[in-house]
This record gives sequence, C-alpha cells and structure tokens, in this order.
Amino acid sequence: MTDLEIVNGIKEGGVAGSKAIGFLYEQNKFEINSFLEKWKSQECAKEPNDIIWEGMEALVNNIINGKYQIQEGIYLKTYLKSILKNLWFKHLSSEKARMGRQHAYHQGNEGLEMDVSEILAEKEIWDAYLAVFEKVGKNCKRILQMFFGLGYSIKELAQQLMKEGLYENEQVVRNAKSKCLKRVTKQLVDKKQKWI
Repeated sequence: MTDLEIVNGIKEGGVAGSKAIGFLYEQNKFEINSFLEKWKSQECAKEPNDIIWEGMEALVNNIINGKYQIQEGIYLKTYLKSILKNLWFKHLSSEKARMGRQHAYHQGNEGLEMDVSEILAEKEIWDAYLAVFEKVGKNCKRILQMFFGLGYSIKELAQQLMKEGLYENEQVVRNAKSKCLKRVTKQLVDKKQKWI
C-alpha cells in the first residue's frame, strides 16, 4: 500500500481503516521495535507495544482531524516514527518521575497494608460484566464484537453476516444488534441493582 492508500483507508474507517493500520504496523514493526527496545529500561512500566499502539492511535487521529497531510519527501512511516520517539521519551521522563514519587511514598507509608477488599470488589464487578457478555449468545456476542470491538460499520457487519448465511438482510442485522444491546443493558442494570 502507498502512503496515499493508507491515509485514504484510515479516513474511510471500518474494515478499510483496520487494513490500512495493520499494513502500516506490519511494514514498520521490526524497525520500530528495535528503536524502542534500545531505550527500554528494566523499571519501565510500559512495553514498547503499548507505545506503538498509542502512537498508531495518535497518527490515526491526526489523519482524521487533518493534522497530517501527505507532502512530497515526508513519508508516513517517518511521521509515525517521530510520534513514537516523542511518546517514548515523554514516557521515560514521566516514568523516572513516577519512580521517584513511588519511592518517596513507600518510605513515608511503610507498614501500611493495601486494602484487599477494594481489589476483590472491583474484580467481582468485572467478572460479572464478562459473565453477562458470555450469556448473550454466540451471534449476539459476535455482532457486538464486530461492531464495537473491530469497528465494522452496520453495512459491513450486515454484508459479512449475510455472506455467512446468518441473516437475510441489513435491516434484520440492525434489529439483531438493537436486541443484543437491549439484552446486555438489561442484564447489566439488573446486576448493578444487586450490587447496590
């Protein structure tokens, strides 16, 4: 893919956007990882992959918002690398400051125990959310993952599910998506009332 095709794919969004982002990542991952690994320290909380996806997100936002324009001699991968370099050095700088604060905090609070009940309560809520999502059924779960997780438009979602013979037309897919959302919302509201 050329830079123009990648930019147009990202602007189009949906499956085209995902393919463009995937191509850009695959095309540059070795070089980017090598650069980030060179500067990684053992105390670093973030992995290079975290920074890469933050950089990809920033690049996509800049393209969509018109902050990036294709110019002769300025390649998209060079622009991405400059974003990643800035993010990585900013992270390393803030990581050093965080370590200093953490060290000072631990010196001032030796002997205090972590509140385990808060951690367990939060885990219980997340487990309940995941259980609701698992209960909605295979087709419903797939629709929600494709629409919200993978960024399919309703038209792309309908085309894929119709091609697989799961639904007859786009309107039926729209109705199924709406029912899925209502089902998930109702179960989450019921669970939340039990927690209160």
